Amino acid sequence: MAGSVPTEFSATDASGVPDIHAMIRDVGMELGQEHQDWCVEVWSQGATFAVVPGQMALKGMGMIAARKIKMHEQIVTIPKALVFSTDSILPEFKKRYAKLKVHALLAFALACEKSKASDRTRKWIKTWPTLKEFQTSMPIFLDSKYRRPLVISADDDNKGFCLLPPAIGGVWIDSAGKFETEFASAYMLPKQETRMKRDLTAMNGFASDQEISLKYNLGSNDLLTWMWLIVYTRSFYYDMPLRSRPKVLNEDKMCLCPFVDYFNHAEKGCKVAYNDEGFTVTADRDYEKGDEVMISYGAHNNDLLWTDYGFLLRDHSSDGICVDAWMLDPCTGIAEPETRRMLEDAGYWRNYIIGNDGPCYRTEMAIRTQILNREHWNCLVQGEEIPVSEDNYDRDAREFLREKVLKPCINTAKIAQMGIEAMSSQLSPTMSRFALERWKQIQVMVEKCL
Repeated sequence: MAGSVPTEFSATDASGVPDIHAMIRDVGMELGQEHQDWCVEVWSQGATFAVVPGQMALKGMGMIAARKIKMHEQIVTIPKALVFSTDSILPEFKKRYAKLKVHALLAFALACEKSKASDRTRKWIKTWPTLKEFQTSMPIFLDSKYRRPLVISADDDNKGFCLLPPAIGGVWIDSAGKFETEFASAYMLPKQETRMKRDLTAMNGFASDQEISLKYNLGSNDLLTWMWLIVYTRSFYYDMPLRSRPKVLNEDKMCLCPFVDYFNHAEKGCKVAYNDEGFTVTADRDYEKGDEVMISYGAHNNDLLWTDYGFLLRDHSSDGICVDAWMLDPCTGIAEPETRRMLEDAGYWRNYIIGNDGPCYRTEMAIRTQILNREHWNCLVQGEEIPVSEDNYDRDAREFLREKVLKPCINTAKIAQMGIEAMSSQLSPTMSRFALERWKQIQVMVEKCL
């Protein structure tokens, strides 16, 4: 596997390892010594690459083409021996902590290994984001007071706002001024918190054992939290060996892949694949030397990217806005018990999305419950003709969407931006910037639908 990537690097040492320092200088990047050491280490262990890590403006680390790259060229290869998965963990360790979910098991193993890690593992850990970087960018670390309605000024209590969009925080202020929490557990941040709390509770249960704590120098809960976040944000889908592993949940099919974890996300990017030999990255197009090279983490909107990874895409053509907060407002009637049962029975309850192409079909069907009588709506669900002009009910549905969903959503976004600007000094610069930018994106996208 090693050597399958044409290097075309002029400077190498006696062992054939490229002069990483020269490669980095050639693309005009400043790179810390820990990252340079890691590049040398992974190459010496059989990896090959035509890209090098570099510090990207407002993005953290990313990958830069170290030379011209051709479409379909294999630009990174990582031997299986370098991949960190459950197969990398000693059998006795896995047996002792068998009750841990795979995510927690990987995180706990990393935490236990940190103080006794090999030189190679220590070099890898030095390249990871710090806990503080996660804390200043991910919504899960917001103080609880910022999860509830906030007021722009003491004498203007009608302008309450939520810092986080409803699709992330799962809470919102309805048209009557009520703080809505009924559906909170179904949204992104509450789900993430539940998973994190479950895993940290399980890990802390083992870490509290004095023998374990002293043996591995686990220290405070911060170490476990940091390692949990490393696995959460930097893992790749991995289901190896394909023929012998028992059936497991998709959320348990994960591993950490060194060097490949430097790549930033784009809607369309290079292809990441794995087989019995390890991981490969293949170019999706031609790249010039010095271009940033990215991969795709999946078809995710910006709410999920911010919640799960701590960043936003600025130009995101496939972004979408969950408008449940406005669709389920008391003024629409959609959340009334009878209507809710209709929508649940038909599979159209919640998850209403506005994208660059307008409302999704689920949104349209939910709105039609307020335009058509129940008999006609059920006919529509069954794909049968109804004795109502399609032009008429579509016109009424568009009017309903505009007046009861889109305009209130835009108003909410504007108030939220005012509030965030007024309180920006209370938040980390990154958190404030992301919150403001996301509400601006929501406003712009919804305005396009008017």
